[in-house]
Amino acid sequence: MGQNNKGLRVLSLCGGIETGLLALKQLGIQVAEYHTYEILPEAIAVSKYHFPEVIHHGDLYEANWEDYIGFDLVIMGTCCQSLSRARVEDRGVNNGLKGKSGIVYEAEKALKTIKPKWFMAENVVPSKDEDLKELNRIFGCEGILINSNLFSAQDRERYYWTNIPIAPLPEQCDIVFADVMEHGVDEKYFYKKPFQ
Repeated sequence: MGQNNKGLRVLSLCGGIETGLLALKQLGIQVAEYHTYEILPEAIAVSKYHFPEVIHHGDLYEANWEDYIGFDLVIMGTCCQSLSRARVEDRGVNNGLKGKSGIVYEAEKALKTIKPKWFMAENVVPSKDEDLKELNRIFGCEGILINSNLFSAQDRERYYWTNIPIAPLPEQCDIVFADVMEHGVDEKYFYKKPFQ
């Protein structure tokens, strides 16, 4: 991924705790400016703690995308609730791109206005084929299905849409849960709510 000598100008949509910025840093990619639109207070608190250089803007529905014309990279992990197969039993929530996950249409406006050099979007495996087809249309490319178990002890399938060339994926990963488990953890971190 090319960049100018000052680094990339990055816009993150629904960036959560800004693992996108963490990934860029781990790859050694210089970042000149990093802006995010995120509304979850807990996620904002975590990202501000770890990445005080991030410029926070709040609700992406209030954004003026013309302010970001010329940015190099737009990354996004928009809301998955109404797409998720995990919520398929509740049609009040699992209503596809007509529900909360329809926020992706605002991301589409952002991409069309900004025209970044690169973009990457991530989301769950949709419960309906028509939603996957629509996401492919929105991003102008076929989503790539990747399971995190190729890189970690986590079994987590997600779709990725990008115009960034993807290197061949590994065939398997030998890391298992025991490799990442922590021992002697303080009880204050234990999950105490009942599972339903």
